[in-house]
Amino acid sequence: MSRLTLLPGLIDTHVHIANHFGRNGRATSEGEGPEESILYEAESAYSMLLNGFTTAQSIGSRLDVPLRAAISRGVLPGPRLLTSIAPINETTGTPDQIMGTDAGAGAHGQNAREIVYRVQTGGQSAMEAITGATSLAAEALGLKETIGAIAPGFEGDLIGVDGDPLTDITALRRVVFAMKGGKEHEFRVERPRSHESTGRRLCQSVACS
Repeated sequence: MSRLTLLPGLIDTHVHIANHFGRNGRATSEGEGPEESILYEAESAYSMLLNGFTTAQSIGSRLDVPLRAAISRGVLPGPRLLTSIAPINETTGTPDQIMGTDAGAGAHGQNAREIVYRVQTGGQSAMEAITGATSLAAEALGLKETIGAIAPGFEGDLIGVDGDPLTDITALRRVVFAMKGGKEHEFRVERPRSHESTGRRLCQSVACS
């Protein structure tokens, strides 16, 4: 980890993990049985974890229930999954500073693109954008005492990225190392490209205590 930037696992408070491109190439599950649909959902969950998202809130599908159970048992890799189970058509909205992509078909695993957009196009500071996807998102989900920070007694959700996201927010799309709940998932075997990061931690309000 000496050449990476370490920060808490990322959190997406609004995804549609059951949405995927089906057999006809469209965002539909038409003609699928539940066994096939849940495999697509498991694929999306794995992709999110691989790309640094250790917690996600799904809005929502009944297939989320067995997937959530399998992830909790540790037999399938995926983010900690919260779900409304049935789809929610109307919401009161989420504060702008909190990360919620509304990710659907084809977007799972690319969730960090919203953080990059917030900084590069929306003008949000990198620290604010990262905090919105970590400690603030955890607070919004009622989990601020267990995830969203690097601190004693927390769940051990960690990611290591190639580069310093405070100076190059696109580093969040270069996840080299991921750990959820203290269980290591090492997805990238190549050496990090950046030699500038020296094990920095994003301490302040986002990471460490």
